[in-house]
Amino acid sequence: MKKSVAITSGVIIVGVGVWLGATWYTGKRIEEQTQQYLVQANDKLAAAVPGVGIRIEQDHYARGFFSSHAQYTITFTTEKTEEDNKPLIVAVTSEIEHGPFPAGALARGKWLPQLAFIHSELANNEVVKPFFDMAQGKPPLWSDSVLSYNGQADGTGGIAALSFKDDKGTFRFSGATVHSLYDNRDQSIKGRIESDDLLLDVIEDGEPLHAHVSGMGMDIDSRMGKFGLSIGTSALLIKSLEIGSAGLDSPVAINDLGYALDVSEDDAYVAGKAVYKIGKISVAKEDFGGGELALSVAHLDGPTMKIFSDTYKQMARGLMAGRGTDEGLRDEQIGSLIENGGKLLAAKPSLAVDQFVWRNAAGESRFSLKLDLTKPQSDAGTGEDFIQSGAEFLQKAIKRIDASLQISKPMAVALGAQILQLRGADAAEARNEAEENIQAVAGMAEMMNLGRNDGDNIVSTFSYADGRGELNGKEVPVKEWLAELANAGGAAMDEDESESPIVDELDAETVADIIDAAGYEYGYDEGKKVFTVLAEELSPTDITVALLCEPDCDKLRMTAVYGDQTPPTAAVIKHWNAEYAEFGQASLNKQGKAVLQYDVDVSEGLSLDMIQMFLEGFLAVADDFPEPPDEH
Repeated sequence: MKKSVAITSGVIIVGVGVWLGATWYTGKRIEEQTQQYLVQANDKLAAAVPGVGIRIEQDHYARGFFSSHAQYTITFTTEKTEEDNKPLIVAVTSEIEHGPFPAGALARGKWLPQLAFIHSELANNEVVKPFFDMAQGKPPLWSDSVLSYNGQADGTGGIAALSFKDDKGTFRFSGATVHSLYDNRDQSIKGRIESDDLLLDVIEDGEPLHAHVSGMGMDIDSRMGKFGLSIGTSALLIKSLEIGSAGLDSPVAINDLGYALDVSEDDAYVAGKAVYKIGKISVAKEDFGGGELALSVAHLDGPTMKIFSDTYKQMARGLMAGRGTDEGLRDEQIGSLIENGGKLLAAKPSLAVDQFVWRNAAGESRFSLKLDLTKPQSDAGTGEDFIQSGAEFLQKAIKRIDASLQISKPMAVALGAQILQLRGADAAEARNEAEENIQAVAGMAEMMNLGRNDGDNIVSTFSYADGRGELNGKEVPVKEWLAELANAGGAAMDEDESESPIVDELDAETVADIIDAAGYEYGYDEGKKVFTVLAEELSPTDITVALLCEPDCDKLRMTAVYGDQTPPTAAVIKHWNAEYAEFGQASLNKQGKAVLQYDVDVSEGLSLDMIQMFLEGFLAVADDFPEPPDEH
């Protein structure tokens, strides 16, 4: 008996020792891996939203034996306050329960060993204080996550109920709940977001505005595919949406508004389907019906999609580096597009409007279209060849077209009568006028062979294959249509080129026009010949465009200074200049602030459109610096 008690006691002591050791090890492991996870998170944020500077940093991490406390800051570098022009910074606190048996995981029925349980919530500061006030002091955002040793994160979270009311109106939000499961092994995520109610009643510019959304739900189930594309499904459904304002003649209500998206792949191809639907739309309480639009694409060669994307990035780098003349650069770009576009066509892709349907109480109308493409046996070789033989290339690239249209005349009459009544006609007048209009349309369609009458429907079909097209059973001159389309495109290109003169010298007025055409306001120092670009939405605190005259004014120097950001390290700057100098030379100024500089030389001749593209490209790169351009 004593022996068995001793053995049992020994097992318990050893078990407790193992548990304590595992708990200590888990806490140490979490702390060591935190920085690695932050780097990965920031890289993914930069790739997902390249136009917005979002960065997560760890303020402090206090590790205990059974639990740890951490605080993180999230900085939005392109969202600046009007008062002090500083980035927006919010803080998140996290309470971490160490595994292998964290209490939070056990409370949720997770009985197997887990790495940790983490409760996180938004911390109160001056930036988010209004949201805390709207949530009656509760954290507006929170999440609970169970982290497993195999890289899974099972989480729940939410947005608190928010409400606000003053003399300008009322805002009320029921809050939202989030459930998600993430697996780091295949970067898959499954989740659902739900919210019951959102109400907005305000006075906007002296006029009332009403919006009410109820029954919102979104689902996602995706993973990273073999071709570097996100594969899976997502869907959104809003049960009810009501909008009323002075700008609308009548209030609008939409029921069952949503979409569903499905992207799939096999060993060689990528395909996608999207369905958008409206259950019912009502205007002034009149039911105008509902419908759906279903689109699909199939047989997109997966590896070529990657190549096409890489080619696009190379073209952008070449543009920023200023390789070749305007004409040569254009031929190089179009040639690359044609080469990779030809590879996509070789896979015989198809595009389709599977159905576009609209229905009401009186009937249903629908449209469908399928377009099969192929690579021509002898396709265009250069950009100029394509321009010259565009009609022939287009004709050969389109393997087949099948389209059909069916318009319900009773449905069209009912819809037309409703519209006329909204404009003030009485019901009888509206009905008679709508019937006359539809009869006239039906007769005109038959006379012009655009459609034929089939009982209560106007129907039309079009098919094209092997260079021959038929509209409602009669041959039509498809070749001439395609030729006109290609000629129109070529004429537009020629017109664009003629509107962009080549210059080998610049003056202040020309530079001002370029900045203005790029969509930015500016200031100008005539003595220094320096323009200051006013772009508060971008990351740099100071952006200048200087006209360099030595002695000819044939160079522009674009400079971005980052006065309110933590400067990158010397290693980061050295790496940038070694890998990405063609996008701009990086350095630190005398004040220790980061500077990005890019020169444009027009002495050999450059079009004004190209100079504008250099400016816009520089501003885009400057907004993301020091994130590498290749990651966007």
